[in-house]
Amino acid sequence: GESSYCGDWADGFPHGSGVETLQHEIYDGRFKSGKRHGRGILKTKCNNIIYEGAWEDGLLHGKGIYKYEYQEKNSYEANFKKYEGSFSHGLRSGEGILLLTDGSRIEGSWVEDRPVSGDWCISYVHGSNFFGLAKCKKNIAMFCLPVPHGFGTLRHSNGNSYSGSFVDGIYVD
Repeated sequence: GESSYCGDWADGFPHGSGVETLQHEIYDGRFKSGKRHGRGILKTKCNNIIYEGAWEDGLLHGKGIYKYEYQEKNSYEANFKKYEGSFSHGLRSGEGILLLTDGSRIEGSWVEDRPVSGDWCISYVHGSNFFGLAKCKKNIAMFCLPVPHGFGTLRHSNGNSYSGSFVDGIYVD
């Protein structure tokens, strides 16, 4: 595909600030030895921002915001709307918040693109919130989503609240 670069160069490579235009996307940001490195924004040809944040060695690395609505999604990302948090070598890794297309929100720890069992804050579509231990359970698309498992608190939108033990998402006295 067609690509072009306009910006700073060093030793024959993009280095410093520049704009790289590819067939379907535009990157505007920092380069090091020809690779995306430092702060940068990746957007579609129609100027919709796909990713804004840190890069290292050509990959998403550090803090950033990734919007899935303008990108081809693999099957387990089908329900993703936006991820805000840490990346490592192109993968979601560290603390992060994922917004899903149904309006729910999950906040917790990620390793190699997947949520991991531990402390989570989960905001459900119908207005209830869970804070506490959750384990990751595969859903239909084979993507792991955290479900309450262990000690936690569930607050319903009507004001009712339950604190105690949960097993596979179900409150047990």
